[in-house]
Amino acid sequence: MEQGRFYGCQFKERISQAAISAALLRSPAAEPGDALLQLRFPELAPSEHAEELEAEDFAEDKAPLRVRLRVILGGSILLWALIIYAAWSIYKLI
Repeated sequence: MEQGRFYGCQFKERISQAAISAALLRSPAAEPGDALLQLRFPELAPSEHAEELEAEDFAEDKAPLRVRLRVILGGSILLWALIIYAAWSIYKLI
């Protein structure tokens, strides 16, 4: 069945709501901005304040500053030690 720029099919018998729900549950998860999701569930449409809410949630999940600085410093020292070891190994081979 063709209607304008849309294509589809027509069933002889009506599909039950249970079958449609089961198919939706088995389908891959939709992204929040998905147009079909917004048509089916308009209350899930992204709001203007969604980014602000996500930023607030992320701020609460952060580790304390002291812990973050230790991880950054430790990682830097470890990576520089690895670089120096690799350079020294290459120098010995030459």
